[in-house]
Amino acid sequence: LPHTSVQQSGHIVRATSPISSLPLRQYPAPPPLLNTSTLGVAGEITHAGLRKTKAHSYTLPHTPPPPGRNKQTRMSLGVNGPACTADHMADEKSSMDAKLAQALSILSEQVASQMLGNQASLPRLPIPSLSDSVSDFLRACEPQLSPQDFSDTERACKAFLENPEEGPRLHQALLEYDQQGGKNSYLEEFWERAYLSQRTPISINTNPFFVLEDDPTPARTSQIARATNLVWSSLKFCSSVRDGTLEPDMQRTTPLCMSQYTRLFGTARIPGEGTDTVEFYPDSRHILIMSRGRIYWMDVIGDDGKVCLSQTQIEEALRSIRNDSLSFYIGENLNQAVGLLTTESR
Repeated sequence: LPHTSVQQSGHIVRATSPISSLPLRQYPAPPPLLNTSTLGVAGEITHAGLRKTKAHSYTLPHTPPPPGRNKQTRMSLGVNGPACTADHMADEKSSMDAKLAQALSILSEQVASQMLGNQASLPRLPIPSLSDSVSDFLRACEPQLSPQDFSDTERACKAFLENPEEGPRLHQALLEYDQQGGKNSYLEEFWERAYLSQRTPISINTNPFFVLEDDPTPARTSQIARATNLVWSSLKFCSSVRDGTLEPDMQRTTPLCMSQYTRLFGTARIPGEGTDTVEFYPDSRHILIMSRGRIYWMDVIGDDGKVCLSQTQIEEALRSIRNDSLSFYIGENLNQAVGLLTTESR
């Protein structure tokens, strides 16, 4: 929000708009954050016959002694027959560590490029013929026009098709535009321009919304529980988008464009004169919560780009936010309800 002041300390703050004289308040901080650098390390993982321990060291897996052999006999058998010394075993372990690290690095790079891995091989969006486009246009118009108006539209379309300076010339210009490099779809640029140029209220005409069914588990049907699960799942999805590990969409065997996923999070539509603009913040770490017309935000992603709060901490933070919004009279909340502006024309 322009000219918005926020509390700079603590985990959760309330945005205060210029139209309100209410003082800024800070929320109770959630429990101490988890040490996310240790997540995924506590458990054992196996790779190439090694076992990774909590101390990030690798140890050879324990093998029971073969029948009839004692410990001394086993220690005297080397890889090629000679005795295995402690230095030799250390060298073998160091070599294995290096090879494993290299393999994991290559695998990590391959996984990170997974989401956008098909972008270079996307099929081009075909351009329909001019006659097909006009036919589709008339088919869409017919249910909405009177017989007389539809008849007039048919005559105008026929003239558009037959006049070489109108339909054929514009269609040829479109075909030439489609041959320019860097485009997989002739519609992309025009679609975004038309989308951002609409001057109608976006909350009804443009923005999608969804309604969740009740959770079949009674303990998870409350508003706070549902919101917590939604936030947690969205954050996991956001992480897979940002690190590029999201599996690419396919239509049977045909890859689909994934570029729009990069603007699914950390993106804002800014109203403007004539047309809106889109601002993208790939390093954003917070979520925004609206409760009874009030706007709150809290950081949920750490410096390492990973989720830094547990589900329990998110649940407690959301409960704190709801309780705070309930502590104000309806008139006080209306003074803060700047979100209502999105119900008006741009």
